[in-house]
Amino acid sequence: MKLIFYYDVCSQWSYFGDLTLDRLRERYRSDLDVEWRIAMVKDGEAIGYTAESLGWMYRRSESITGIAVTSRWIRGNDRTLDANLAVAAAQQLGHDVRRAVAEAILLRGEPLGSHAGAVAAVSQMIGATPTQLEATMRAVEPALRESTLEFRRLPVAVVPAFLIRNEIGDTALLSGLCEFETLDQVLAEMLRAERGYASFEAANGPAPA
Repeated sequence: MKLIFYYDVCSQWSYFGDLTLDRLRERYRSDLDVEWRIAMVKDGEAIGYTAESLGWMYRRSESITGIAVTSRWIRGNDRTLDANLAVAAAQQLGHDVRRAVAEAILLRGEPLGSHAGAVAAVSQMIGATPTQLEATMRAVEPALRESTLEFRRLPVAVVPAFLIRNEIGDTALLSGLCEFETLDQVLAEMLRAERGYASFEAANGPAPA
């Protein structure tokens, strides 16, 4: 099965969904191929929340998930563009820092909502110079814009989003939902159907022409 995970590294719900993906990948192993694609909140522009209003939403999220995050990372007109660009640039340079950046933002409140903050933190994480990271950020920005636009074309509004397809064409699209039990049930049904088709064809041969 193929699962495309649309996320924003600054989004608390994307972080929760990524934690769920850990469990799903452990459960389904080689039966599940996961691809992470960035879909920026507000298309990477200023998110328009104060630390206080964002903190209120984070407390609401905690009431559902039991996971506490902090709004200390947001300052003024901060946006999610630079942190996501830095994550994509690090990936291009051979480093997966998606989780480390999300935890720096959401658990420790580091100021990665600014260009300077994102460049300083991520260049240090991967051992690159700020100049090298910034150049790679510029190079990957078109692809980041395209993956965000791709997400906007889907009939959903919020990240995280899970687009799942099996080999027989069954498709599931979930947005905002990130509990393990929900996704596990969907994946289990899709895998059962896929294996059922394969078993039938092994016993009965291909469909008549």
